Amino acid sequence: MMKVTGILKSLIPAFAIFLLAACGGPNHKDPQSVAEAALKCCANGDTKGLIALLDPNNKTKQEEYKQFFDMLEEWKKDGFGKQASKEDRAEYENYTFKKTTGKYGHPIYDDTTEIEVHFTNKNGPNIMVPLELVDGKWYLNGIPR
Repeated sequence: MMKVTGILKSLIPAFAIFLLAACGGPNHKDPQSVAEAALKCCANGDTKGLIALLDPNNKTKQEEYKQFFDMLEEWKKDGFGKQASKEDRAEYENYTFKKTTGKYGHPIYDDTTEIEVHFTNKNGPNIMVPLELVDGKWYLNGIPR
């Protein structure tokens, strides 16, 4: 009985990690999934979520984004700009997938490593999310615009 309890205790953390990974983020094999996750982060003002969509091995890019977002927060505290309201972020909601193209609208080839995922939007301008392919997985490669 003690042996079974010990085994169960060791499996519980592994199972919890599996559940968190399974429900956690976008499917990085699917560019549309990553792009939609980026739009949700923008709609919620989730800058940490956007940083998490970057290539985890590119620490330089992650640090650049973090510094950029920190700088924006400092500017807001100093009275420059304003805090984006829910209405301001509405352009990142109610989007519909339109198409995926290569960078700058070019065709996608087998060796394409940078793409743009395009969405139409009921609340504002159309939105494009730039992504890059690294080791078979898609990651955010710029701010959705």
